[in-house]
Amino acid sequence: NINLKVKKNALKEIIGEEIARISDLILSRTEYYMKAEMRWDYLKEIRMNNKANEPHIQPMSLGMIGLEENDIQQHPTGKLFSYLAGICMTTQVENESQQPPNEKLDPVLVALNSSRVLMTYFKLSMEAVVKKLNTASSVRELNLPNICEERLEDMLDFSPDLLVGDERIALSFGPVKKPERVRVKMQEYQDEIAARKKHASIGTRSLSGIDYVLDWMRSTVKSEDPYVLYIFYQLLKQSPHFKIQRVKNKFQERGKDPSDENPTNVLINLILLYPPTEECYQQTKLSKFGPFEDSRVGEELTSCEVQLTLKDFHTIKELQHIYYDVDRSSDENFILWEPIFLSKDTLEKKDPSVLKDLN
Repeated sequence: NINLKVKKNALKEIIGEEIARISDLILSRTEYYMKAEMRWDYLKEIRMNNKANEPHIQPMSLGMIGLEENDIQQHPTGKLFSYLAGICMTTQVENESQQPPNEKLDPVLVALNSSRVLMTYFKLSMEAVVKKLNTASSVRELNLPNICEERLEDMLDFSPDLLVGDERIALSFGPVKKPERVRVKMQEYQDEIAARKKHASIGTRSLSGIDYVLDWMRSTVKSEDPYVLYIFYQLLKQSPHFKIQRVKNKFQERGKDPSDENPTNVLINLILLYPPTEECYQQTKLSKFGPFEDSRVGEELTSCEVQLTLKDFHTIKELQHIYYDVDRSSDENFILWEPIFLSKDTLEKKDPSVLKDLN
């Protein structure tokens, strides 16, 4: 047992050294991207006045699931939440034979199911923005106000050499946020509310920790060209599917945060809006909740997140995550349950998928 513990500690030390070595790659790749000069400088222009629309919260108060049915129906997303609340109630009754008659629904369960319903629409909306950028023949063709104001001789254009595969940008999606992780964040935000670091109410609406969880649905956009990320942000601002809620540009914060010496992304919280056309509406799961209503176009449905990053930064982060779970686990046997370079089913040699992508 002593020898096994020594070996495990030695392994964790090796993993820590490997994480640090991979982290050093961020600095070298930053220097590489900064050679793009003006194209790199445009990254710092991805910004907004975040204080102007505080607090940054979900447009739909999850506390409303305890309201009367008529009150719920009047809310822009009332039919969606009413339907999902019914599903959750049915599930709870089936799972608990002695369900108290007036027990309040679990807001995490309702939010989880609403995110599952809206995920298809979120994906379609993000894919539409990506397609518009990837298929444009030039930046000028996109008719972006901020870009068109520049003099023609000063305007940058797409580079045919800075691609991810065959595209200017690549889009990927993460799974809906796990309930156990949400509950941890909920409590953290609730503690901040109690400490008066976050708003406890806005107008007549009371706020709780779950209202501050904005990343149930997440996506990542990566590019080899810093300028293209800026163009993507401008397209997001023009999209009829989204409203920009908050921008955390970590590239702007370079050197300001000692805990993040080499920032690698821009985190953007978006508000997903009611579909702009009936055709779009019919392509989503929203059509299950009734016919398209033209009067509701542009109404706020839910918050979501997109991360903008550069291709090599994304690869480096993926490499780091190979080791993070082992490094952070308090279970000394974690590496045996979840081996890194072996199949956990057969113990045969198996490279992580990110290493395959590098080959």
